[in-house]
Amino acid sequence: MCCNADVRPTKELTDRATADQPSRHDAGERPGSRAALAKRADQLSPEHPSSPAYQRDTDAHRAQDGERRADNSVDGRPGPEKPDYRSRVPEFERKWQEHERRWPRDERAASDLPRPGDPRGSWRGVGDRYLFPDQNRQADRLITELRQPEPSITAQLKRIEAENPHGAKLAGLDHRLKGDQRLKEKIADKMRAKGESDPANVITTINDAVRYTFCFDGNVYVRAYGDICRRLRAAGYQMMDRESHWLSDPYYKGLNTRWETRRGDRFELQFHTPESFHAKEVTHPAYERLRAAGTSRHERRELTRFHRIVNAAIPRPMDIAQLGGLD
Repeated sequence: MCCNADVRPTKELTDRATADQPSRHDAGERPGSRAALAKRADQLSPEHPSSPAYQRDTDAHRAQDGERRADNSVDGRPGPEKPDYRSRVPEFERKWQEHERRWPRDERAASDLPRPGDPRGSWRGVGDRYLFPDQNRQADRLITELRQPEPSITAQLKRIEAENPHGAKLAGLDHRLKGDQRLKEKIADKMRAKGESDPANVITTINDAVRYTFCFDGNVYVRAYGDICRRLRAAGYQMMDRESHWLSDPYYKGLNTRWETRRGDRFELQFHTPESFHAKEVTHPAYERLRAAGTSRHERRELTRFHRIVNAAIPRPMDIAQLGGLD
């Protein structure tokens, strides 16, 4: 999402190092010697890749990850990692509180407020997104149409929830309808990217106006996913695409699918463990700030780091590699 900025020693440290060169030479710390390099490394920020503190932290995480894999093998196959995510939740909450103290929420989203020259009935969103009055009226109509199949889809998924043998539960059902603001942002973005002026020409590319999440434990994740997909296909639904973020995405863990009903209505269905669903919720404020146009480069770096820390603690479901990535 973004690259780590270089961390360089301050001028004060540089001057001090230059002044100390004769004494280092006398003590055997010749310029370029192992002792001199070690001393310079100690002066680096703990987040610098060459810092000993950074290396210790990285080695500890690698060792911890190795222990999780070694201790949870089943018949020679890697099993679910130790569920230590919950024990770290207070740490994640504390980190986010510290971030908010360091970067207090301000009026960074002021760009989405109507401007004096905006005509009545127009819409303005985050990042200078804009719809003219006729475009905004059409967007409202199209959004209503996208949501019309929601009751029948919800009823079908509730039947699957009641019948599946793996304890799958619908999570976050109150948020199954994506909000007007976010949908209009998508419409405005797609119109801009395609050079379109008519919302109707891009609305068919929006697949998550209606969205759901199934949650189940990691030790049954692959089997539960397969069972739910079979039940949906038996009901006449067709999967349009699938994307697994479990193996290589450092910022998000989960499996996202998009489906189409017999009538051609579309919806998104995510598959999560309790830990990955909680991580999505706890990092959502950071995600919103990353989307905001006024977020500084420095804060963006810290936001992506927060995402990585939280998602690195999520235990992988058993046999998740069987589901691959894109297909």
